[in-house]
Amino acid sequence: ARNRWVLEGGVRYDVRTLRAFFLNERTDQTFSRFHQWDNLTGSLAATYQLRPTLTLTGNLGTAWRAPSASDLYINGLHQSAAAFERGNPNLEVEQALNSNLTLAYTGKR
Repeated sequence: ARNRWVLEGGVRYDVRTLRAFFLNERTDQTFSRFHQWDNLTGSLAATYQLRPTLTLTGNLGTAWRAPSASDLYINGLHQSAAAFERGNPNLEVEQALNSNLTLAYTGKR
């Protein structure tokens, strides 16, 4: 039963760049640090119609997040949290793999 299936998918390639500027207060000199991250993300979904009122859907997807300037370089008081925070300039990209399975009923009741 080929018409019972619906397949969807997608792929995307992202690039994120960050240039952070700093001031050396002793020498009054400025310097910068440059970062670039890139990653491939994708999703795949399949839906199967078990009955006219009952469908089963499965999804798989990937996601990522590059570190922010604060994640990398904060060094001091966080005003809204009243906490002292310290960044880590060696942080890497966060990766996630997501999945779900859904059984849906669409009848009159």
